[in-house]
Amino acid sequence: MPGSRWGPWDGRCRTCGGAGPFGPQSRICNPCKSRRQQERYAANPEPYRARARAADRELRTTDIEAARAKVRKNVGAYRERHRERLAEEARQRRYDPAWRARYLGPNRAMGAVRRAIQDGLLKRPTTCTACGGLGPIEAAHQDYSRPLDVRWLCRPCHRQWDAAVPKTRK
Repeated sequence: MPGSRWGPWDGRCRTCGGAGPFGPQSRICNPCKSRRQQERYAANPEPYRARARAADRELRTTDIEAARAKVRKNVGAYRERHRERLAEEARQRRYDPAWRARYLGPNRAMGAVRRAIQDGLLKRPTTCTACGGLGPIEAAHQDYSRPLDVRWLCRPCHRQWDAAVPKTRK
């Protein structure tokens, strides 16, 4: 940055005097910014928690069909923009043994659930079985070798459950 109201900038952090790295248009290095954010949160966490609760509440009360349509539109646009790169990555993954060992079971289980829903064998509920909230409801697997044995959870509950319960990847 050339000179501004603080005078010419010497390329050093205003907080610690270090040489960076810096974000765009910033005179405070990234570690100092991170530390400042953590201190602000520690001093007064309630606004941050309120914002997170509001986001969760919005996710749970969103019109499900409108949310699904928005996701489909955004995913389609992303795939269109990155078609070549995604195709190349898919070709590379197909033959990678590490990728197959990690993702083949979960991918097969998710595909089985998707086909079961399309065929009418499973019905996706409109509310989360854990909290009763609305929003995008996901099929959560405990054991990928039993693909149709699922719990129907909203995204926040699914993330919490995934963190708390270990999965089997067969």
